[in-house]
Amino acid sequence: CNLPTLKGWWSGDNNSDQEDGRLLPAFPRLSHLDIANCLNLVSMPLCPTMEDLEIWRCNVNLRIMKSIESGNSKLRTVSTDNMACLRAALPIEAFQGLNSMSIAF
Repeated sequence: CNLPTLKGWWSGDNNSDQEDGRLLPAFPRLSHLDIANCLNLVSMPLCPTMEDLEIWRCNVNLRIMKSIESGNSKLRTVSTDNMACLRAALPIEAFQGLNSMSIAF
């Protein structure tokens, strides 16, 4: 799938941009996500069942929003080529259950 102009996605109405930065879950059963070469992507939800996340060559301003239903993060593995971007993108809660992190240069 090639989505070079994708800027973000979310579920809910126009009021889903809540002040606390949480969104209604999109793709509530998504367990693995691999994002590459999405230079315009600046926001996406942290899906409640996501276990594996790979982010490669993406926008340094990417922000991953915690969903309302996420509770404790199920994220177990993260792979990226930009740790600074990942650290800024993910809510701190997302790192608590990690089993593996891979950072390439």
